Amino acid sequence: MPGEKGQFLPFRLLVAVIMAAMIFVIILGAITYFSEMQYVISMERYYEGFKYALSAPSEDGSEGLVERKNLMFKEGSYYALDLERQFHFDSECVEFQATEMANAEIKGDGAGIELRQRMQIDVYYQCIKQPSGSECNTECYVSFGKKPRI
Repeated sequence: MPGEKGQFLPFRLLVAVIMAAMIFVIILGAITYFSEMQYVISMERYYEGFKYALSAPSEDGSEGLVERKNLMFKEGSYYALDLERQFHFDSECVEFQATEMANAEIKGDGAGIELRQRMQIDVYYQCIKQPSGSECNTECYVSFGKKPRI
């Protein structure tokens, strides 16, 4: 009965399922790509904020605050050593601060911050010139979720 209608129905269903799966994979790939791009852009803005604060340090802390809103961070640790590598600025002269959060912890007397989950947060930067003879010519503060306390 090769002439009967419907003999190719299983084949057509198989093709439809494969097409649906391919579309699903393409959509998931696009979502992943744009999510990753959000992290990449946030990290660029994170480093850019520090660069701006470092290029215009305040004399007394009353000005020079740089703010980057709604930065996306992945779970993990962020340290002053990362800033030292990026900007050739002594990591001992950088202090991390944060609001009280259950999912974040300041590490090593302000040497870094550990985020226990993905989060979107505002980051504030402020660099202050120090008197001559100080260990650091400029001291910088990187604060997550609040303005730095100096």
